[in-house]
Order: sequence, then structure tokens, then C-alpha cells
Amino acid sequence: MTPKPNAMLCRYGEVFLKKGRKLHFVEEVRKNVASCLRMFHNISVTAPYGRIVVLNGDGYLPNLPAFAENQPAVEEAIRRVFGIENFSPAILCTRDFGSIRDAAIALVDERRRSTRLPLSFKAETNRVDKTFPVRSRQLNADIGAAILQHAPDMSVNVHHPDLLIEVEIRPEFVLVSAGRIEGAHGLPAGTSGRGLLLLSGGIDSPVAGWLAIKRGVAVEALYFHSFPFTGDQARRKVIELGRALAKWQSPFLLHIVQFAEYQKFCRDKLRGKLLVLAYRRQMLRVAEALAKRRGLTALITGESIGQVASQTLENMATIESAATLPVLRPVCSYDKMETVVLANRIGTYDISIQPYDDCCSLFVPEHPELHGRTQRMEWLESTMEVDKHVDLILDTLETLPLTSR
Repeated sequence: MTPKPNAMLCRYGEVFLKKGRKLHFVEEVRKNVASCLRMFHNISVTAPYGRIVVLNGDGYLPNLPAFAENQPAVEEAIRRVFGIENFSPAILCTRDFGSIRDAAIALVDERRRSTRLPLSFKAETNRVDKTFPVRSRQLNADIGAAILQHAPDMSVNVHHPDLLIEVEIRPEFVLVSAGRIEGAHGLPAGTSGRGLLLLSGGIDSPVAGWLAIKRGVAVEALYFHSFPFTGDQARRKVIELGRALAKWQSPFLLHIVQFAEYQKFCRDKLRGKLLVLAYRRQMLRVAEALAKRRGLTALITGESIGQVASQTLENMATIESAATLPVLRPVCSYDKMETVVLANRIGTYDISIQPYDDCCSLFVPEHPELHGRTQRMEWLESTMEVDKHVDLILDTLETLPLTSR
């Protein structure tokens, strides 16, 4: 029987540098991999030194049923786990050369069927278990000779091979893999604290949330809904954005509050050019109150320097002064096309461009203030009972736990 991939060999990158707390970070990656594969039965996830290994079944036995029908889904799930640098479908072997050779040839044949072109290759062994009787260099040569005998049209290229055959020899297992699939990189979810994302229906804020998750922040989101000026379609759009982010962090909590009454209140109280600053400052107050209630330690926004009128440096400083928690702006230095590229990659762009306005476009002046001043806004707000309105807005709070579909 031709061996087929029945394991996944995952490698982590930045996590390896975490001195002192490395074991904690590795265990978080392992748990996150296990969580993302929880829908598959009879799969074990272990963390031998330097690797995360996914196996069919509970033991290290050869010729278990391969991932077969589930392999593409397993790959897609692991691709979304932050902390994984790259990973490889692999074949679990016994500790003899014949088994390793057969696995390497099977992987070569699989690649040749998909490319139908002559390939160059290199065999590379990581012999962690020094009791294994064959040294790495000799094993590489023996595997290479077997492949060339099996496929004479192939060639060896030790510097830039089309196909890298890797053999991982450890006391617990022997795995043979061919090729690496790029992972999500970053840090495992939740290892950098917890933050609240101000999520709109636009392109930038979902990307900002994703970047925060990538850096290990466990993210919840807050959406300001302005019903009846923004309808159910805008609300459904934001829920879909939350579900898209839940593919990278699950479950994903989406909080929704009603904001239209405060916007109307500001419209009647303030000069038009200051409305955007007033809205944004109140959003931060509401977000901070909710974050403290939830035990979150940072706010996250999709602001990008100079992109719109409210995002001049003076305005960003004026808006941020309404909060005491740190405000993270992961896309602050991105231009729009960089953000669009990333939004396409993470699956939020097509949702974001649906033509349903959110509260950010409501009662917006034609010529908003470009050079906000904190003292002036504080003086104007001193007669507006902003703290009372924070409580009124939070009284409308609705929380939705979202998972990816």
C-alpha cells in the first residue's frame, strides 16, 4: 500500500524566541491548533521540542487512515492559527530505512502528478534522536539515491530545489514531509492581553482587529448602530465581518450599542464642523467603559494617519484624550491599497464594500474640523453630560458570540 500523509508537522517562529515563557507560548499554540481541529475525530496534537505535531489517532502507529478527505480542511484550519510559521503534510514512518524511503518516494510521486514537469529536489534530515543508527548526511544520500533510481528524470539541487524532502527523526516519531505551507505567523491568541476593537462596516477596522489578533491580543468588538438611520443591512454586514474575524479567533464577541440618539443630541448642541470629533470622543468613552467592565486593557481602532478629516494628528490626539486606556492603531501607517490587499487576504474586503452605511457617515459636516483642540472640546462637552450619555448608550448593549460558518 502506498503511504499517504497522515500527520501535520507544524513549525513555530517568533514563539521560539520567548525566553522564560516559551513553554507557555508553545502550549498556547498547541491548544489553539487542537481547538481549530476539534471538529475532526481521532486527532491528537502534541508539542515535542521545537514542533507541533498533529496525528491521526492517539498513538504513533504507521498506516493509520490518512487525512484523505479531511486533509484540505485540516490545512485550511491550521493556516489560520497564529504562532505557526509554516507546516507540512507528513507521513508517519517506522524507524527503518525502507519505511522512510517509501514515504519519500510517495511524496515525490504526489508532487510529480500535480506538476508533470521534471523536478529538482533535496533531502534534508533533522536527526534529533542521536540513537538512530544512520547519520543525517548518509540518510540524505540514501534517500536521494532511491529517488533518482525511482525517477531518473529528477535532479539534485541542494541550493534551490523545487521540492524539499524533510525527514524528522525523534525519539517519539519519524516523519517525512515534502514542501512547506505558509502559516499565519504572529503570536498565539490571548498571550498579549485583551482589547476592544471599535468595529465599523468599513475596510480598515476589521484589518486592524486582525492585526491585533495576530500579535496575540484576544479581541472583542464594539459596533455603534444608528437605527433607524442605518438599517438592518448595516447591522448584518458588521455581524458578517465579525464572523470573518472569528475564522482567526473563535469565539469572537461582538457588542452592539445604539448611537443615533447621541448623534442627534450632538447635532442640536454643536457647530457642524465639530460633530465628527464629538462622535469619536464619545465612542471612545463608551468603548472604554465597556472595556473596563469586561476586563479589557486596550482599545483598537482602524484609524490611518491622514486618510480622512478626523484622522489628522491633531484630531487623533483630541479624540484619544477622551480615554485613559491605550489606543492601538495597527493600520495607522498603511496606505489604503495596503489595507485593501490585507482585507482581501483575510476575507473581509468583499463584506466591507457592501453599500450599507454605518454611523460614521451619519450627520457628517461637509467641512469637518481638521485641527482639533482637546481643551476646546472639553469646554464644549462640560455642558453636555457626556458621562450620563455613556450610561444611556450602554443600556442598549447587546452581545453576540460569533463563530465562523
